[in-house]
Amino acid sequence: MSKVLSFQLPDVLYDAIEQIAKAKDRSKAYIVRDFLEEALYDQYAYKVAEQAAKEIEEGKARLIPWEEVRKTLYDVED
Repeated sequence: MSKVLSFQLPDVLYDAIEQIAKAKDRSKAYIVRDFLEEALYDQYAYKVAEQAAKEIEEGKARLIPWEEVRKTLYDVED
């Protein structure tokens, strides 16, 4: 399911979206959706990282050295 969202943009932003859409041979709607999806993902990833850092600072979680992760994932011995 999808929903419509309508809003106004300053000319400079609209023009930039239009230029990018032409350069990529995509619709303006595609460019805006793609940008929003990436921005929302980045915000989510930032919040997850922020929460992880807080848990590490509070001693509720710990960092695992890469060597230990590598051994676990790939069953590799040094």
